[in-house]
Amino acid sequence: MMCKLSFQRFFVAAGSFTVCSFAGGQGWAADATATAPVSAVPSSLPTSLPTSLPSIGVLWLLLAAIVVMFMHIGFAMIETGFCRAKHALSTVAMNLMLFPLSCIAFWVYGFAFGWGNFSNGAVAPGWKAALDLPDTVLNRGLGVISILDAAGKTTGGFAYGLLGTKGFFLSGIGCGTAQVGTLAFFFFMMAMMDKAALIPAGAMVERWKWTNF
Repeated sequence: MMCKLSFQRFFVAAGSFTVCSFAGGQGWAADATATAPVSAVPSSLPTSLPTSLPSIGVLWLLLAAIVVMFMHIGFAMIETGFCRAKHALSTVAMNLMLFPLSCIAFWVYGFAFGWGNFSNGAVAPGWKAALDLPDTVLNRGLGVISILDAAGKTTGGFAYGLLGTKGFFLSGIGCGTAQVGTLAFFFFMMAMMDKAALIPAGAMVERWKWTNF
C-alpha cells in the first residue's frame, strides 16, 4: 500500500510541477514585458528593427509552442498519478497517442475550421505585424451578417463568424518565406489545441479501455 501511495504521489507532484512551471513561466515573462518601465525603452531605435520584428515574433511563437508541448508530459504524469498502478501503462499510452492523432486531425480540418478566416476576424492589434501574416492566406469562411466596406462591398468578415473554410491540409498557404509567420502560427495553435484535447481525456482515466480510446 505504501508503495502504491508513493508511486501516485510522485507522478502527481512531478506532473503538477511540470505544468505549473511551464505555464507560470510564460505568465511571468508576459508580466515582465507588460510592466517594463518607460525609462527602459531607448530613445532611438535601430532602423533595422521594423524588418526584424516578424523574425522576433516567429521565434517567440515557436519557443512558446515548444514549451506548451512539454506540458503534455506534465499532464501525462498527473493523470498517471491519479490512477491505480495497474492502469498506469494504458494511461501513459493514451496520452502519447493523443498527441499525433490530434495533430493530424488539426492539420486536416481543425486549423481550417478555427482559423481559416483569421485575417477577416477580430484580430488583436499587433498580431499581423508581429508575424507578417498576409491578408490573402487565411481569408475565407462562413458567418452571419457580412461586413461591408465604404463602397458597399463585402470584406470577407462577418459580425458573427462561424468557421473558416480555408487551410484544409494547409492547402493554399504555401511553403515560401512569405508564409513562415502563418506556419509558425499553425504550429503554436496546434500545440495549444493538443492541451485542450488532453484535459477531457484525463477525465476518462480508468473509465475506458485502450480499444475504445
